[in-house]
Amino acid sequence: MKKILTNLALALLIAAGATGCMSDIVKNTFVSYAEPTSGDLAHVRLIGSRDVKVFPASDCPSSDVPGFGYPAGPQLGGQRKRDLGMPKTGQEPGHYVEIAARGDEPITATFNLGRTEGRFVYTCRVAHTFVPKAGHNYEMDADWIGSTCIGAVYEILPSATGFERKRVASREAVCPNAAPERT
Repeated sequence: MKKILTNLALALLIAAGATGCMSDIVKNTFVSYAEPTSGDLAHVRLIGSRDVKVFPASDCPSSDVPGFGYPAGPQLGGQRKRDLGMPKTGQEPGHYVEIAARGDEPITATFNLGRTEGRFVYTCRVAHTFVPKAGHNYEMDADWIGSTCIGAVYEILPSATGFERKRVASREAVCPNAAPERT
């Protein structure tokens, strides 16, 4: 029986590879975000670091977007934290990733959320996009609202007591004519 299952698993892997499906899975698992290092940049703190992907210069979360990928390198499990020294509001969770993004160009992030209620596990994927201004700092976040997950974007601004978050215009990201991201 064990040999039959092993042969079946091997056949499925070969079939997936032959159809190109395996290359998409490998591409999507091991690709890093092509972070800009010069030019007019904004900084974005992505709240949560597991299963967050970034799609630069696009409002479409597609694996066809040049430069898309994980902001802190490939995700092979575990949480990431990357601190570029952005202003802190005091509301940051333990895990976040700060990135540079091109100012005045759209940027999209996908978040995969999960929660457990009793014996049930719920998952949700949300893709959110906005256009950051060069020289500004932002946070992108996703959370559950009832049985739905939503994304939100906040600008980090100086306040009398340090820094505060102010919600800015953003929207759900969609790909009307492109292949969606394959996970």
